[in-house]
Amino acid sequence: MKRLQASDLGFTVAPRINAAGRLSDISQGIRCLLSEDMNDARRYAQTLEEFNIKRREEQTRMQDEALAIVEGQTIDESQFAIVLYDETWHEGIVGIVAGSSKKRISARAPYLQNQAAY
Repeated sequence: MKRLQASDLGFTVAPRINAAGRLSDISQGIRCLLSEDMNDARRYAQTLEEFNIKRREEQTRMQDEALAIVEGQTIDESQFAIVLYDETWHEGIVGIVAGSSKKRISARAPYLQNQAAY
C-alpha cells in the first residue's frame, strides 16, 4: 500500500470529500476515512468519485451558462456589479463558479441560487 503524502490529501482526497458536502452529505467522506473495512472504504471512495465528477460537470455547465449571460449583455466597465441568477444553479457550487468567473468578468458578479430547489 502506498504511503499518503499531504499532497494526496489536498489534491485527491479533499476535493472528493468537499464535492460530497457540496452536493449531498459530507458524512460519506467521513465514513470513507474512518472505515476499517477495505471493501466498504472502496465503495465510499467510489461514491465520492461520482460526487466529484457530478460537481465538475455541474460547475462547467454553470460557468458556461453564466458566461453566456454576460456575453449576451452590453457591460459598462464602470458598473459596480452584475447579478446573475438561474433557478437551476446548485447552491453548493454557485460560489465556486462566482469565484472562478470573476477573473473573466470585469465587474463584481454575485451569483444567486434558488435554495428552495435543493
